[in-house]
Amino acid sequence: MKAMILAAGFGTRLLPHTRKVPKPLFQIAGRSMLDIHIQKLFNAQSKKIIINTHHLNKQIESFVSSRTWPVPVDISHEPEILGSGGGIRKMASMMDDHGPFIIVNSDILTDIDLNSVIEFHQSHDHPVTLVFYDCKEFNTVCINKDGLVKNFKGRSKLKTFGDHQALTFTGIHIIDSSVLKFIPTNGFSSIIHAYEKMLEQKIGICAYIPPKCQWTDIGEPQRYTRAVLLKMASSLFSKLWPDTKDHSIESTSLKGDGSDRHWYRVFAGEKSLIAADHGIDTSDVKTSSEAHAFFHIGRHLFDQGLPVPEAITYDRFSGLVFVKDLGDTHLQSEIVKAKNDNDEKKIISFYKNVIDILIKFSQKGAKNFDISLAYQTSHYDRELILEKECRYFIEAFVRPILNVNACFKELENEFDVIAKKILQYGIYGLMHRDMQSRNIMVNKNRLYLIDFQGARIGPIQYDLASLLIDPYVDLPSPVQNILLDYCIEQLSKTIRFNIDEFKRGYKYCRLTRNLQMIGAFGFLWHEKGKKEFLQYIPSALSNLKNHIKTLDPESFPKLTDLVMNLNCFVRT
Repeated sequence: MKAMILAAGFGTRLLPHTRKVPKPLFQIAGRSMLDIHIQKLFNAQSKKIIINTHHLNKQIESFVSSRTWPVPVDISHEPEILGSGGGIRKMASMMDDHGPFIIVNSDILTDIDLNSVIEFHQSHDHPVTLVFYDCKEFNTVCINKDGLVKNFKGRSKLKTFGDHQALTFTGIHIIDSSVLKFIPTNGFSSIIHAYEKMLEQKIGICAYIPPKCQWTDIGEPQRYTRAVLLKMASSLFSKLWPDTKDHSIESTSLKGDGSDRHWYRVFAGEKSLIAADHGIDTSDVKTSSEAHAFFHIGRHLFDQGLPVPEAITYDRFSGLVFVKDLGDTHLQSEIVKAKNDNDEKKIISFYKNVIDILIKFSQKGAKNFDISLAYQTSHYDRELILEKECRYFIEAFVRPILNVNACFKELENEFDVIAKKILQYGIYGLMHRDMQSRNIMVNKNRLYLIDFQGARIGPIQYDLASLLIDPYVDLPSPVQNILLDYCIEQLSKTIRFNIDEFKRGYKYCRLTRNLQMIGAFGFLWHEKGKKEFLQYIPSALSNLKNHIKTLDPESFPKLTDLVMNLNCFVRT
């Protein structure tokens, strides 16, 4: 039987991603949808496959021509898009016989056995077989008790309409050539309209409902991601824990962090993994994406023996990364609990352990670190300090939230001095860049670092400052000083450095980290609507005033004046 793949659509529901990559070339665990469909049609004994194209047609044509297929695969290009009906009519004209042909939409993922569909079509005398699936979201087609389509106009979450069943058309159908006369000879048309004309003339359209199958439409970002998540998880659980093969894959959403990523715990029986969704990535594969950095930096750190969750696998296109599950306990919750118990000794003990890890992260992590893995920048440099921390503070917090008419340009010279001081006094290694209590997990009395995708070469003082001025736990200044001295003591056992210069570098890193935090809290609250971050702004701003006092005010008169006159009251 000949076959057709409908692949000409614009992929509107997947914008903006489909501006760069056509929907048929979206990947499912490393394989494009088009490749998956061609293989399935070949397995169903298809003798020839025709693909219609329009949107980003050159990419599809290049993909087809770059591979050797077990059957002829031809292209039916539409200079003007013809719709499902017009596209089928045009492709059918390329067939060299007039027998039935199978049609598959390019944006569905399913395990439906196409051989069974073909056998079913050959078992009845109706000119059309449509394949259906029970998906409440899309159950729009009414089927009567005789297994024939009644109409395409139902829309309900109910599964039945009286003696009629409401189901979802899967985008898989087999039609005889006699159906073509119901499709207009020119212009855009829908194949559903042709089927409706057939129903008006009492021509039967047969419904095939396969037993025990999976089907999903990947035409929306959430549904696409869900499809990849389940596909990858199924393969991983089978590989890691073969005894879970009889369990269905389930997932639950986890509370996210300040980024746009989504987190999931994926289950198969009692086994679980964590999946981080960084979003669909259609960028140049030569550059490092956030998901790419997260996975490969994670593998590097794990291979260096550092306490991070083992990164299992990732898919760059979908942005999904799978790691071992470390549970739900962050250091933040442990420290808050210890503070409530007035157990300063326990707090200091926790943080000394973290500092030991921080030093190893800086030194061992830098060993054989491939800087091309770093996301955005390979080093914590002048430009990053000025743009991502100093300007961020002004543009994301001071101006929009406090409504203070501050100008970055007027402060740039002072910010530049701060950047130079950091670079001058920094002790360099691998820096985490977001070393705070929510990025440290506690599992079976061991500490693990997470969210290391921003790692790059930079000063250890910055990570130390991130840890000690973390507003999520708000460590008292005396405790911070104890831990600063502890870090200096432990670090001096491994390398030689000037302690006074280390402390100077720490003060400047503490300042820029403080600026970055406040900018981030302002952005997350004001722009992203994440109201939970508002509570940390007053404390962080108060700390900033204290921190800037430890620097020479004559070197930073404008910045000092700005900071000291900022009101801790934040408009809600």
